Amino acid sequence: MVITIREKIILRMRELGVKNRAVCSDLGFKEQNFSAYLNGRRTIPHEDLEKVCMYLGLTLADKE
Repeated sequence: MVITIREKIILRMRELGVKNRAVCSDLGFKEQNFSAYLNGRRTIPHEDLEKVCMYLGLTLADKE
């Protein structure tokens, strides 16, 4: 089973106890857009993906 980067981000946020609101506040994202990404309704721009990965301690190599 292949885990997507979206799923890895969700799992990592749970591990760290980080809420969507904190990620959005710290990274300057709109909560609605970030939530839509996490729910699979929207794609995240590569630049924002990099920011989220760095924030959560993931590497872009983890996305594959």
